[in-house]
Amino acid sequence: MFSGQVFQRPSNVPKAALLQNTPRAPLQPPAGGSPQVNTGGQPPNGRQGQRGQARGGAQGPAQPGTHQRSSQPYLRRQSGSQHAPQNATSSGGTNSKLDSSYKIRPPGFYVRGRVFHMLWSEPAGAGATEVTYGTMVNHLGELVYSKVRRFVVIRPGRDSCAALPISTYGGKGVGKKGITKSDHAIIYTGNLPQLLPSENPGREEDPIQPVAIRVDPDDRQNVLDPTSRLDIRGVRTIQYNVKAKALGKVNDRSLPDLDTLFRNVLDLRDPVPPPAQRTRRRQAADAEEEDGNDENESDEDGSGENEESEGQESE
Repeated sequence: MFSGQVFQRPSNVPKAALLQNTPRAPLQPPAGGSPQVNTGGQPPNGRQGQRGQARGGAQGPAQPGTHQRSSQPYLRRQSGSQHAPQNATSSGGTNSKLDSSYKIRPPGFYVRGRVFHMLWSEPAGAGATEVTYGTMVNHLGELVYSKVRRFVVIRPGRDSCAALPISTYGGKGVGKKGITKSDHAIIYTGNLPQLLPSENPGREEDPIQPVAIRVDPDDRQNVLDPTSRLDIRGVRTIQYNVKAKALGKVNDRSLPDLDTLFRNVLDLRDPVPPPAQRTRRRQAADAEEEDGNDENESDEDGSGENEESEGQESE
């Protein structure tokens, strides 16, 4: 029984030593049950729970303009992870990363006609939402769409190349609504696929390009879908400092057709020459201009002499 006397610590005994020697009463289970075990979700009904109540008080509805700290931090991590980019694979999975075949390739990899995979990101369309597969919210609060896409190199460069994207449009080909059929061509591996009935042109609509592009795959198992279509007008700039995976190369017999399609659809009369060829053409043009100037000067001198001679004869 408490006698009413106040215990005073001797001046020569440290406080820490006194607390270590003080016996503690064992925890008593509640009546009719076993001791409570904290599973990590909520704080236990003990000193920690009392401290939490003393700091923040009873948790109620958050007031406008105030920040309420969650008692379950793992819920904050899960709710925020919905905006994290999903790991993409060539097979369309979301739980694994890019496989080891995706590497930084040297410039010599991106030759004309090279077909490759890469992880491509672009602004999401107006109909996309946060739950659309492959979308994420960037630091500006805008939706960005990311997926593995396939490209064909059409114009290689020093640090980057111009490439044309390959798309199946969800397995619908150019039959998907809103797609311009005449801007596309069939691109395939193996046997030439047939067009889908929905890919036939409608009234006042130009058909798909009549020439198909054949691709020789590096691996027989890594082939193109039968509904793959080459977007000839959708030129993309591919930097060489991104990871890429080889799929194959355009067949040698299809390379001239690829250049012809590119020039016809984009209304290009001549392909863009390399820098050395452009320099030679410029020098030839300058030489022609100099020759023309010399001829004009000689004509002017000759006409002047004729006028002088005619004047002397008249005198």
